[in-house]
Amino acid sequence: MKKYLLTCLVSLMVVLNGCYKDDIDDLNDKYDKLSGEQQALQEEQQRQAELLKNYQALLNALNQKLTVTGFSETTEGYLITFSDGSTMEVKHGNVGQDGVDGTDGQSGIDGTNGQDGTSAPVITSIKQIGNQLVFFFSDGSTIRISMFPTDFSKGTFILNEGNMSNETGKLTYIDPYGVIYDSAYIKVNGSKLGNVCQDMFIYKDKMYIMSQNGKNDGRLVIADAKTLKKEQGFDAEISVTWPTHVAVTSYDNIYIRSNNGIHRFNPQTSTLTAISGSSGAAKNRMVVVNDKVFAFASSSILVLQDGNDAVIQTVDLGQTITGIIPSNDGKIWVSCSGSPSLIIRFDPDTYNIIDQHQISEISIGAGWGASPAISAKDDTLYFSNASFIIYRHVFSTNETTLMGDVRDWVAGVTVVYNNLAVHPTTGNVYFNSIKSYATYNTDSYISVFNFNKTEKLVNNYKGYTSFPAGIYFPENYN
Repeated sequence: MKKYLLTCLVSLMVVLNGCYKDDIDDLNDKYDKLSGEQQALQEEQQRQAELLKNYQALLNALNQKLTVTGFSETTEGYLITFSDGSTMEVKHGNVGQDGVDGTDGQSGIDGTNGQDGTSAPVITSIKQIGNQLVFFFSDGSTIRISMFPTDFSKGTFILNEGNMSNETGKLTYIDPYGVIYDSAYIKVNGSKLGNVCQDMFIYKDKMYIMSQNGKNDGRLVIADAKTLKKEQGFDAEISVTWPTHVAVTSYDNIYIRSNNGIHRFNPQTSTLTAISGSSGAAKNRMVVVNDKVFAFASSSILVLQDGNDAVIQTVDLGQTITGIIPSNDGKIWVSCSGSPSLIIRFDPDTYNIIDQHQISEISIGAGWGASPAISAKDDTLYFSNASFIIYRHVFSTNETTLMGDVRDWVAGVTVVYNNLAVHPTTGNVYFNSIKSYATYNTDSYISVFNFNKTEKLVNNYKGYTSFPAGIYFPENYN
């Protein structure tokens, strides 16, 4: 009997030991499975966090008005560099995966199903379309970031003075697509223009930028007109009082207007030569036609020419001149204030008035600024008398038309900062204004109008200027 009981006990222990081992193996399997599920979940969470980070980085680039300055493919995806120096790595990936299944229930209680994977949008492709880098997402959305340009030979420049006390000048650029780029010169060169920039000029493949107070890259900066890369800078060499405007007839002959009159500067020898008879030259733009420079002083046009150290001709027009600009047919447009005001077609070869129109009851003043009172596309001229009221004069028909009040489109502006300009090919009219001097850089506006369209206001860029000295179009210098 005892032997039988002992045999039963041994058999029971063997059975129990086998069951225990099976339970241990089952628990180990479940632990391994759960660990794998947790690792997969952690990897998915990490992937989703990376996707969300990239998405937020792109949104931040839009909000901060950043541009793409670098775009290269890597073994895992793409490396993108933004204009503030920050980078973003985009890895190849797929849309969010389904969540892992829940673990089996214990003690007779069924386990809950796993949650579906989060659906942070995945970048499915990146394409360069025109001047933009376009990011395509798995949810069908897109984000477009402008690529910083490498060719500035077309478009629009707004030259900014900067605050005299604590800023330097800067160059704002609007490309032919209408995309705006802040501080283009600084971003290209990594250095700054001088303080209180006043004027610029393009001669062949060079751009000449003049600042009144200088320092940094100098009073006169010579840059590549296509790339904006600085080639030369002169500061102490421009030894005149408050230089403001510049005109160029050749690489060796740069004419600089200042409070001391007009000087000719040779950048090869750093020689500065005074032009006698130019005292009193207006703080306004000069014009180059047929290798001669035209400036003005009060009611007179002054003519300068290479090889001469004196004004070669003075033409008195009898009324105060408020601006001179080149025409598209090799002549010169001149505006005069007075009663009545005048718009004149002037012959730069004979120095005679070809024709003139009286503008009754509307003054054509330039105000206190440093830019001409008029701007022209073909025979159509625009002016505003340094106010918010824009007029158009078609010279071929001698018709003057009120185009509108800028304040009807741009609410709250109180200051016109320098004069309007019309693009020589598109006919769009550019107008700079600010709400107040206290918020000159945040509440500043570059308003673009096309008065031939139903919707007159084409673009209204806010916060890109800092006391704009003038508006320039490379096409005017071709």
